[in-house]
Amino acid sequence: MSGDAFEHAWKEYSLKAKREKNNSLFSTLSNANPQLGSDLIINITIKNSIALNEYEIQRPELVKFLRTKLRNHSIDIKHTVLENAKIEYNDSKSKFKKLLNENQSLDKFRKLFNLDIDA
Repeated sequence: MSGDAFEHAWKEYSLKAKREKNNSLFSTLSNANPQLGSDLIINITIKNSIALNEYEIQRPELVKFLRTKLRNHSIDIKHTVLENAKIEYNDSKSKFKKLLNENQSLDKFRKLFNLDIDA
């Protein structure tokens, strides 16, 4: 199993979560920094306990997807939680809020041009 195939499968599952409007899982998987070890154990980093709860709910389906996609039933996932890490989300609303904190005039432009921020 190649590292490229693993990265592609991980991104595919992340995008599947986004298509299903599960933005918190998408954000968790996108920021997890997955590393495939030689023993077929995937090591990931989870930012906080809230993200951990979402991940644990979806973990069985994720493992099943990766095992099927990569044709290897020895794959497993281990995680580390960084409780003090800054939370970052990858959806449009969160990005806009972050930018709005940096530049208040963005809200004026949003209202002026009657723009809606999609999730």
